[in-house]
Amino acid sequence: MASPLLPSRRHSTVFSHAPVKQKALADAVSILRRLRANVLIVGEPDAIESALEYISPHLAEPVAEWSPWTSPTWPDEPFRTLIVSHVDEMSLEQQQQLMSLNDRGDGELQVISTAKAPLFAVVEQNAFLERLYYQLNVLLLDLTNR
Repeated sequence: MASPLLPSRRHSTVFSHAPVKQKALADAVSILRRLRANVLIVGEPDAIESALEYISPHLAEPVAEWSPWTSPTWPDEPFRTLIVSHVDEMSLEQQQQLMSLNDRGDGELQVISTAKAPLFAVVEQNAFLERLYYQLNVLLLDLTNR
């Protein structure tokens, strides 16, 4: 059943980036079928959107989306999967709130986060909480052209 919070995402979208990226997505789906791991997706907006379309059928519903620009906190509706766009632009307070939400999740919450560039440099600059970085980075999909 599609989430009313998500735009229509269909698995039929072909990931148009390099074959190695396609393999990374296929491997990620294989893992997501077995585990409800948190996923950090890093890349350009088009690559991120393609990846989200590819993995969305394998996310536990209900699914909610949130961006640090849209609201100070995530949606009030219940959700089992939270897609956090632009995680690299979260305030320290938002990072702490997400870390608390993740801690309270009792393993039931899955967080899919996205960033335009690798987050570790931001962690090294003390602009992103290290503990939250490791909570979100259980499975990394690096779609950058590095």
